[in-house]
Amino acid sequence: MVIPYAFIGKLLIFLLVLLLVTSLISLVLGLVLLRKGIMILPRLVLLVIDSLHFFLKRLLRMVGLSERLVDEIGIEIRNRTYERDFEKSDPQKRILVFPQCLRSPECPAPLTRYGIQCKECGRCVICMLKREAETVGYKVYVVPGGSFVKRIIRKDRPSGALGVACGYELNYSMMEVSNVCPVMGVLLLKDGCYCTKVDEELVLEKILMGVKEQKREEKKEKEEKRKKREKSGRKGKDEKKESERDHDNRQPHAPG
Repeated sequence: MVIPYAFIGKLLIFLLVLLLVTSLISLVLGLVLLRKGIMILPRLVLLVIDSLHFFLKRLLRMVGLSERLVDEIGIEIRNRTYERDFEKSDPQKRILVFPQCLRSPECPAPLTRYGIQCKECGRCVICMLKREAETVGYKVYVVPGGSFVKRIIRKDRPSGALGVACGYELNYSMMEVSNVCPVMGVLLLKDGCYCTKVDEELVLEKILMGVKEQKREEKKEKEEKRKKREKSGRKGKDEKKESERDHDNRQPHAPG
């Protein structure tokens, strides 16, 4: 049997060219999203980013661009893709996950099976954000790594997950958790695994996504139920009065 080396070589070259072209197209579409806010073929871009993550980063380095763009594109697409589903999720069943690098170097919180148990000492921004999130029903966690996130997801089975982290950790975690529930993510302003920073206002904005709308819907539903009960009550009273009148009319009248 003659092995068609020429054909195999041409096929490999074709596949490599196809891979390169697909990667470049995905990166261009991702950059259009980041720069212009226009989302084109998001599922294709995500598929390429998730499948060729490290190849795309090397490709960006070769053309003189920051490899962080790959993670930023993935995070932005997922934020836009899951935005509506996250808004509709029950805030009482959502989780908020912070990285341990966001806490103070003097943090007194101990490490537990499900992350670092915040003591709300006020030495870092986590304390304030944690209180705000818990006010609307979130469970809040501070974790040293992605394995803790998987354990938390298995335990809580949340309706939605909001994460704060550096690019790679956030993109990877959002990819994993999105198989379970809608996800939203906030990138750190300053990473480096020590004394990091985050946009507090942006985190608060994400925490409250859909909360006011759901409260309005709940209030509207309660009002509609109240009106139905009142209407049903009035109808019952009218039927009772009508029944009493019919009964009186059927009673024999005494002769005059």
